[in-house]
Amino acid sequence: MLAQTEKSEPATLTTSVFLITKSGDLKPARLAEVAAFYLHKQDAKENTLGQIYADEIDALHTIHKNEIEAMHAIYKNTPPSGEGQMCLKELAELVQETEDSARMMADSSFASQVLTLTLDEEGKGSVKVSLPGMYVVAAFGDAGINAGFWLEFATMEAGKETRLKMSSPLVACVRE
Repeated sequence: MLAQTEKSEPATLTTSVFLITKSGDLKPARLAEVAAFYLHKQDAKENTLGQIYADEIDALHTIHKNEIEAMHAIYKNTPPSGEGQMCLKELAELVQETEDSARMMADSSFASQVLTLTLDEEGKGSVKVSLPGMYVVAAFGDAGINAGFWLEFATMEAGKETRLKMSSPLVACVRE
């Protein structure tokens, strides 16, 4: 007789993505794209493609942050004119890395380790999670005149809803 494996109930990830402008206005990330990459079970640490993705995003962001700091050191009190283009370049690279990782993980052997969704006009969305555990959640899109890239970590528990409010973008640039 075969032993029955215990199947857990799916979890739900409900996401709200927005940014707060300098004047205090809330700008939803309308029709933003979200990708959640599996990191590990809640009680274990293991190397996964999700961890590789998180490490890549961290490395890209650090490189760009160092470039901007170096530019500020050279130009002292005068804001460099190319800073907006540098921000948009970083944003494009973060989005490309996210899209490439999601595409690579869409392969049948990794399909349960990546979730994708497009948010509604209010910057909100929900998706079922068949593999509970820790996830790195990335979102990217426009919020008002700003383009942003948000990154958060979340724990999904079987049979429960995880509400994730992403309000502080890792990178935000004014679209020119």
